[in-house]
Amino acid sequence: MKLCLGTVQFGMRYGIQNAGQPNLEDCMRILDYAVHHGVDYLDTAAAYGTAEEVVGEAIRRKIVPREKVHICSKLTSELPGTAGVEECERILLADVQKSLRRLGTDYLDACLLHRAEYAYRPDALEALAKLHRRGMIRHSGVSVYEPSEAQACLDSPWVDMMQVPASIFDQRMQRAEIFRQVSQRTDFAVHVRSAFVQGLLLMRPEDVPEEIADGGARRAVQRLQDLCIANGVTRMQAAIQFLKQIGGISHLVFGVDNLEQLQQYIDEFDREVDPSLVREMAREFQDLEPAIYLPNAWHAKKPMESICGKKDGM
Repeated sequence: MKLCLGTVQFGMRYGIQNAGQPNLEDCMRILDYAVHHGVDYLDTAAAYGTAEEVVGEAIRRKIVPREKVHICSKLTSELPGTAGVEECERILLADVQKSLRRLGTDYLDACLLHRAEYAYRPDALEALAKLHRRGMIRHSGVSVYEPSEAQACLDSPWVDMMQVPASIFDQRMQRAEIFRQVSQRTDFAVHVRSAFVQGLLLMRPEDVPEEIADGGARRAVQRLQDLCIANGVTRMQAAIQFLKQIGGISHLVFGVDNLEQLQQYIDEFDREVDPSLVREMAREFQDLEPAIYLPNAWHAKKPMESICGKKDGM
């Protein structure tokens, strides 16, 4: 498993622990540090405000060496339910071209549909895969939320990559054996997002917003903190090592608000933790209520702008 730097924070306020959107020059410094410290993938999307433009500026300045760094972007295309492959391809082609212009590149290493329901649309998946033949994208798939959506991607002949949520709190993909299936294939890649549950796992228990604390989030965060302190590891280490030990994961997508966070994440990523300890801690949280770790459940209680800044699915 490698690191993939998510860029949603570069284009909009995001996350339950958002510390503020970095300005352009701060973004350049973050990207420069990332690519010089082993980060070989960038994740962005048309829906992330100005994030694609920020990455494009880094490419233009040669801060991001295009030939050495992979770029994944996601499309929020509106595909009519009655559209066939040709109509889907026309719509997706136009949207990919817009992303390419914003990024200042002539191809995407990966392009994902940003609406999980498209995992069940063979016409959309085939149309996106056809852009590979045009040389515009190299891998295609969907950013999904549920194990059933992930399974649909695995079963599709048109998908060779997907992005899924997973964390020490959210173990649904592991229980559904999604990662085990991927680990047995050489033609499929999975990027994992939400390893820190939009920052919830790293918050002080007393700082967990009241809107979600009552659902058990504060108790879960407190329990994780207590276990980590008792065993001499950080919560970030536990969260990362939980995913590292699973197998079948190509990249961990993570976002940062500043350079100091990036430096900490890279440092923590390389620190080893006793696998048996991580497994023991994971068992503690294997049956949490979804309302604790699913941001959609938080948003149902209160608009996301009040909790996380702006709405987004990453």
